[in-house]
Amino acid sequence: MSPFLELPAELRLHILRYLLPHNQTISVGTSRSLSRDYHYASRFQPTPRNAHVPSVRVETAILCVNKQIHDEAMGVLYSQNIFVFAVTIPTGPYGQAFTLVNSLDHFSSSAVERLTKIEIAVEEDLADRCIYKKVQQKLKDIVLRIGDDHRIRSIKIGLLRGTFPFHRYWAHRDDGASVWVYHQHFRTIRPASDDIGRYQYCLEPLAELSGIDHVEVTGHVETRFAERLAAVIQRPKEDKTLPMVEYGTIRYLRKRPHTSGIKRKHNSPRKPGKVEVARKKRLYTEPTIDWDALPASPSHVD
Repeated sequence: MSPFLELPAELRLHILRYLLPHNQTISVGTSRSLSRDYHYASRFQPTPRNAHVPSVRVETAILCVNKQIHDEAMGVLYSQNIFVFAVTIPTGPYGQAFTLVNSLDHFSSSAVERLTKIEIAVEEDLADRCIYKKVQQKLKDIVLRIGDDHRIRSIKIGLLRGTFPFHRYWAHRDDGASVWVYHQHFRTIRPASDDIGRYQYCLEPLAELSGIDHVEVTGHVETRFAERLAAVIQRPKEDKTLPMVEYGTIRYLRKRPHTSGIKRKHNSPRKPGKVEVARKKRLYTEPTIDWDALPASPSHVD
C-alpha cells in the first residue's frame, strides 16, 4: 500500500486541498459579464463562447492514481467549491439561434452527485417569447440533470433581464485574412418597480427542486415570489405536490390547412374551410403554479 494511503483520511484531504481548488467560485460556461464573439469568415456555425469550460488549474494527475484517491479528490473538487451555471441562449448578429448549450452536460453523473453549492444565473432578453421558452426548457434540463438524489445544501438563483446589443469591428486573423468580428455584451435593463417581476415566472421549473437547506433568490423578481420559490425549494424531497392555476379555454375558428393537392376519396364529403380550436387563456409570462397559495420563507431571500 502507498504510504500516502496509510495517512489518516483527514490528513489526506488536507493535502489534496493544496493540489485542488477549494472554497472557490467556479463559473461554468459564461461569467456574470456575458459576452459573445462571432467571426463571419466562413459559413459554418461558430461555437458560442458559453460552451467553453474555463480551466481552474486542476492537477488532474492526482485523479489517475487509484480509485480511492480519485473519489477523495472528486469530493474535494466538487463538494468544497461553488459552481455557477449561466443560462443564456447564444444567438447570431441577425437573431438566428444557435444550439442551446446545457452547462451541466460537461459534468459526469458522479460529479453532479457530489455538488453541494451551486448558483444559477439567468441573464437574457426575456421579452422574446422564443427565448423565454428556451430558458424555461434549459432550466428543466438542469433540474432533471440534478435529480432527486442530490447532495446540494445551498443554491443561489439570479435573474437579470437585459439585451445583447451588437458591435462589429474589422480584424485580421493569423492567416492574414481580414474578417468582420461581431461582439455582443450583456446590458442589464433596469425595470420600473411595478414591472420588476414581469418575467420572473420563467424560473418556475426550479420549483421541482427540493430538499435544499439554504436558498437565495435575487435579481429582477418580486419579493413575494422570491420568498415562495425559496420555500418550495426547501420543502422535503418527499413533498412533490404543488397547487396549480386553473385557466379557462378560448375556442375560435382557424382556417384549415390547404389540402388542394390531396386526392379525396370518391363521394367523400368536402371538409369545411375552418376548424374549431381550443387553447388556454394564459400568456406565456403568466404562472402555472398558484404562488399565492404557498407559504413564504423570507429568511433565505435577498
